[in-house]
Amino acid sequence: MKLYKSKKVIIWGITTVVLAAFLTTATVVATQSDLRQGIESALGGRIAITEKGTDKNVFVADFEKKKDALENGNNVVREIADEGMVLLKNENNALPLKKNAKVSVFGKNSVNLVLGGSGSAAPKSDVPAKTIFDSLTDAGFEYNPELKAFYDDNKRSGDPRPETPGFDDGVTTLATGESDISRYDSKVLASYDSYGDAALVVFSRIAGENWDLPRKAADNGPGEDRHYLQLDKNETALLKHICESNKFAHVVVLFNTSNNIDAGFLKFADDYAYQSKIDAALLIGSTGGAGIMGLGETMEDRIDMCLDLRKLGVKSTPVNVLNAIPGTPYEKLPKLTNDEFCRIVAIYRFINPKAFIRLAGGRGVLGDDGKR
Repeated sequence: MKLYKSKKVIIWGITTVVLAAFLTTATVVATQSDLRQGIESALGGRIAITEKGTDKNVFVADFEKKKDALENGNNVVREIADEGMVLLKNENNALPLKKNAKVSVFGKNSVNLVLGGSGSAAPKSDVPAKTIFDSLTDAGFEYNPELKAFYDDNKRSGDPRPETPGFDDGVTTLATGESDISRYDSKVLASYDSYGDAALVVFSRIAGENWDLPRKAADNGPGEDRHYLQLDKNETALLKHICESNKFAHVVVLFNTSNNIDAGFLKFADDYAYQSKIDAALLIGSTGGAGIMGLGETMEDRIDMCLDLRKLGVKSTPVNVLNAIPGTPYEKLPKLTNDEFCRIVAIYRFINPKAFIRLAGGRGVLGDDGKR
């Protein structure tokens, strides 16, 4: 016995079932916000996050395209990293570097900076991160290409540091990955002469959530009790090699770390890693995908601060002139010239025409007591 006598009945039956299923699904998706957002998220749709139980928008995306959002994010990261860098030491007019300085960047980790932590703070590898060499080039400095090539070549400089541990990965120790000083061949040594305005020495340390830092240094010998946040033997030897070479006008240490680090060697002559020729040190933190681009410090930083003050609506801006008092950490910093000071005040007046520009401390340092 045939259940259906006509093909038209069969076609209409199938059509009815399909249409009913489609309308039911559409109704569910339209009325269930969590399901709708999940589907839109999977398909890359534009989503507004709303307060529960209301239709009031709490956040609407500022960008239609992911590449635009990424570009903006990198700009924000650069600004955060730039503002977050801390000057720990600056003697003998080491910083800022002179215009068009030719520098040598030391440290195996200079070609493999610590960008972030682990877990949700771990950097992604789908977009190449900016490097310290990008930053130096962008700021108008020249870096030693032979030294960079040495660190890039693991056969010449040795294995890099291990990857950052993941969740629940227990670690007993972590190697810094610093190159043994005996690996520095004649080509590397000969390159110092052409890039001797400054030696930038990068020391990196990793850290992340859900695992503890090791208490012991990876290269501890019998009876030694150094910890991971101290310089290891190769790093200590590298500092000594650089300072005793007498090839560099200034030696600047850059701490690239997601954690604290023992920097006593910058100050205390009895520290095992102390070198009297270390002129300056910067804590640059973990730099993210683009934060290292803030390292090249120029006059633009003063302008950036002025723009920030305008954005905040600040109505009164004090301008201080450093009085380099003997016996203080900044006694050897160069004095501002009258012309440079006038240019700074003029820039602040131009950008913030309604703000009070107050000449505060240090006027007496200027040749005319600030009268000009």
